[in-house]
Amino acid sequence: MLSNVTVPLVGATDTIVMGHQPDAALLAGLGLGAGVFNLAFFSFNFLRMGTTGPAAQAAGAGNMAEARAILYRALGLAMLIGMALVALTPLIVLGAFSVSEAAPDVEAAATRYLSIRLLAAPAAFAEMVLVGWLWALQDTRSAFYIQIATNLTNIVLDVWFVIGLGWGVEGAAAASAIAHVVGAIIGCAIVWRRLGPDKRVAWAQVADWARVRRMLVMSRDIFIRTICVVGGLLLFRYEANRFGTDAAASIEPLYQFLTITAYALDGFSHSVEPMVGDAIGKKDRRALRESAIAAFQAGGITAAIMSGLLLLFGEDLLLLFTSIPEVLAIAREYVVYAALLPIVAVWCYLLDGMFLGAALNIAVRNAMLQAMVLYLIVLFTLPRHFGLDGLWIAVMVFMGLRGVTLAFRWNRLLRSAD
Repeated sequence: MLSNVTVPLVGATDTIVMGHQPDAALLAGLGLGAGVFNLAFFSFNFLRMGTTGPAAQAAGAGNMAEARAILYRALGLAMLIGMALVALTPLIVLGAFSVSEAAPDVEAAATRYLSIRLLAAPAAFAEMVLVGWLWALQDTRSAFYIQIATNLTNIVLDVWFVIGLGWGVEGAAAASAIAHVVGAIIGCAIVWRRLGPDKRVAWAQVADWARVRRMLVMSRDIFIRTICVVGGLLLFRYEANRFGTDAAASIEPLYQFLTITAYALDGFSHSVEPMVGDAIGKKDRRALRESAIAAFQAGGITAAIMSGLLLLFGEDLLLLFTSIPEVLAIAREYVVYAALLPIVAVWCYLLDGMFLGAALNIAVRNAMLQAMVLYLIVLFTLPRHFGLDGLWIAVMVFMGLRGVTLAFRWNRLLRSAD
């Protein structure tokens, strides 16, 4: 959980430094640009998810040669996708903001942020694979070191570039991009040492078409699932712009509550993922059930504590993220929704990890598509009648539906260990 909660600190630091600038358009533009970046970046989260589950199963079965091959295979794919995103940056920017209803100054800030941050896509994807592989071997401490290094770099550079040098959104984007490069370099060094003296792998095994095809098929399903998750949250930010720049800016500090608690709770998901993969590799149904029960207990209790703390101190914490009076006034009205989200959402995070650890990617994809259809109906209906309240309720419905649609497939997960 500690390792995972460091991930959203990149976005949180950006929000803090921009939230204390006098112009709300910069904060809204940062949020919009970060939302599009997340869609472009986390849509390829299958590079991590498609590494952790299969590598954990290979390690559980004692096949470390295949675990190494999975690492090299995923890194090669990460480099190809990352370079493609860099080349397509102008088209991504054009397509992303052609459907936005944000004010021109908000879009301008978002464009500057996105154009710089996408330059680090290859490094960010490599870091994603390296962390996923370390999780597969249940070496969460090493993954923690990589992510701590990334985020400390980002925090220091954010303060220097934005506050010290006055670079605005460009400084926030540059700090995040450089931080991913630093994380990738440190990750390569840690994994290289973790591989030990036997770093060899048969390249015929890495490039074996049957294994490559299996990774691509699994990646396709996880890609669809992730597009729905990140795209759904991007639509949430898009819709907020219908209510004006201050309303869109007010989403950002509350969105950081959502993101930080989500990643913290997703730490339990990432913990149970290799445990489930290991249990399935050993065909141990009892171990699978015990892993699931432990995750539900720990995740549920932690979610309740987080919601309680945010209900008590959420309004005070908003001052950390912004000092713009108009933005603060709106955000305080809706803090209760962000505070309740951990309790609503924790179950989908945990079930996601279990199903992905079992490599049941088709079940994850289908469950997400069902939840997405219902979410879109709510998203484009409630805000028209209930304003920002309807928008936040729609997000809560989305997170709840993600858990419910997976829960209906529980028996399929248990059968995978037989």
